[in-house]
Amino acid sequence: MPRTLPLRIGFVVAFFAAAVAPAIFVAARKTAIDARSDLARTPCAPPPNSDGVRPRLYLIGDSSLTGWSATNFAERWETIDCSLGQETAARLAQRLPNFDFLRPQDAALISSGLYDLVAASLADSARASAAVEQTTSALLMLARSASASDARVLLATLIPPSARDENRRERWREPLRDLVAQANQRLRHSTPSGRIELVDFAAALGSDDRVTPSNYRIDALHVNAIANKRLADAVERALDAP
Repeated sequence: MPRTLPLRIGFVVAFFAAAVAPAIFVAARKTAIDARSDLARTPCAPPPNSDGVRPRLYLIGDSSLTGWSATNFAERWETIDCSLGQETAARLAQRLPNFDFLRPQDAALISSGLYDLVAASLADSARASAAVEQTTSALLMLARSASASDARVLLATLIPPSARDENRRERWREPLRDLVAQANQRLRHSTPSGRIELVDFAAALGSDDRVTPSNYRIDALHVNAIANKRLADAVERALDAP
């Protein structure tokens, strides 16, 4: 074997590791993101086995609603989970350009926006402030679009993060708490029209718009079953109100 052949083989291996392998990884990651994007564009609709008799409560949003138990709500409601983990308000607006699946007897709970602000917390202050306005505007636009069907619409405030998650320290910086507080104040000071009602998730968990008590958290972002039950009770009270 020529003495230079091992050197050539080593060069090829090194070139693959440095150039080709990362390209394959990027392509695979892009495929996964594209697949999830396709999923995110899936419209919300009642399941084929829907009884079609009871009023439907659609849970629309991000991981703040994912995994909610249908038993959290009274039997008179048929609960339909249309939430997607890590979905931003901007993506939600693309996924649901209309709410033609809603009937006048139905209700929609919209809870999103935190992931928009997680990204914004890493930007400069001007862009972060603009993101708060864009996020709350997107949520209000979704609520108005849903209310056009004459169904009841419940728009939730954002749930603040809990204490710092050391595994995600670069994300849960203090600016995120500021942005959540600003967004919630904008939502509370908005003037809902039609059948839009505000459900204050932050207040239901006893937060100050900056920190959710740790006894309600699984991690810095996700809440536990106890918190979910408190939030569901707040939704029930809103639905029971005249």
